[in-house]
Amino acid sequence: MDKPTCNADTAMRQAAPTVDLYFAAVIKNIDNMFGDGYAKKNPELVGHLVQAAASDFNYCAQTSALFTIAEQLESISYELRALNEVED
Repeated sequence: MDKPTCNADTAMRQAAPTVDLYFAAVIKNIDNMFGDGYAKKNPELVGHLVQAAASDFNYCAQTSALFTIAEQLESISYELRALNEVED
């Protein structure tokens, strides 16, 4: 397995552009749903939806990482069972 390339500096540089993407998408979606200017008049709604978008991203990233761990554990388990069968 390769070591992740995202370090603290990279994460910090990516944070603001990522939030900008979430922010723009949230405003567009709110205004499309409720009419132009609704997002500007409801900054708490914008904030909550940006947080939800970030949480969704984190959930997806963590799920992907956990799947990778599970696959590796399954592979290790398979190898251990095979070694055990050879010893028996």
